[in-house]
Amino acid sequence: MRDSEFASTLSHYVGQAQYAASLDPAGMVPTGQLGTGVTTTATFLRGDRTWSAVGTVRVGARVTMTPYTVSSLATVSHGLTVTPTNSWSYLQCSISEHGYSVGERVDHGNIDNNGVLTGWVVVQGATLTAIYTGSGTPYVVNKNALGAMVQVTAANWMVSAVSTVEG
Repeated sequence: MRDSEFASTLSHYVGQAQYAASLDPAGMVPTGQLGTGVTTTATFLRGDRTWSAVGTVRVGARVTMTPYTVSSLATVSHGLTVTPTNSWSYLQCSISEHGYSVGERVDHGNIDNNGVLTGWVVVQGATLTAIYTGSGTPYVVNKNALGAMVQVTAANWMVSAVSTVEG
């Protein structure tokens, strides 16, 4: 088929839903032909060909315990107006130790050391975000001797948590 025949054949099918989309003056497929729903700068096209609003995440107030204190509680009113759906927390170095510099953060979990909780848990309520610390200080990887776990010196670290809600 020659180019002129192809162009003539193609123009016959353009705009017919079962064949091809029509193009706008810029040569683009109009967004309305890509899927159903309202198209705006705040929507995206899902895999099921539906335009959907982009989700948002609201972040509540941060609760911080400085310095890290064993067997303690720190709370803050998160200000989210609903019970949070997620949280994230971290241990932050305040005085250099074990190869960590001031300001470095460690995403951290809890370690049960023979029945001694050496870490913290974050509890989210309707109005408060709380950090409960265990009876021992957290362990981190010793950056001076990779592979070795060491307990931090409580006075050299702080712990922070933030609650979030989607929507």
